[in-house]
Amino acid sequence: MKMDEKTMLATGLRKTHVLLFSNTFPKYHPKKGERTEFVYLITKHRVFCGACSAIREDICSFRQCHLPKIHTCRGNYELWKQRVDEVNRGIAVISLRTHTLGAYVKGDVQKEFLELTKNDEVGVQKLDFLDGLDGPILIDGKEFEGIENICINDGLNYNYMIEWLKPYDLSKPLAIIHFTKFRY
Repeated sequence: MKMDEKTMLATGLRKTHVLLFSNTFPKYHPKKGERTEFVYLITKHRVFCGACSAIREDICSFRQCHLPKIHTCRGNYELWKQRVDEVNRGIAVISLRTHTLGAYVKGDVQKEFLELTKNDEVGVQKLDFLDGLDGPILIDGKEFEGIENICINDGLNYNYMIEWLKPYDLSKPLAIIHFTKFRY
């Protein structure tokens, strides 16, 4: 039985929308099988690795150790817009999860590592690639010249992000799902 929004708010019941994060890079990626560290990057605030005293890519090859992953890019913008709107109205939460053993591995279960609610000020922005990965991009309909910033805030450097996005149908808008109040 479906409940209306007013009943859900009155009873405290919430929908749960799941966002899965991979512990390792996928088979098609140049770093296939290596750890992504996404869970760490999402759950920790600004962190420096032991070898670095400044945020400089030329000093530390593991740039991800410096900056938190504050958003994720996913397909199906319209679906995620609807889901984030539900979270911000207080009738849903987003459960950030990872696999304990790996996707499609016998005995694997999903493990929640963070739940995002209305209080987290989550958001979604529309990301359009006008001419594939090499062309200009739009965020919420406005031209944006900071793809490198999107990559870093997504927990990847530019080259790794481009490889990660290759399987997506870039003729359709992607959703940038923000875990904080930050927006472009």
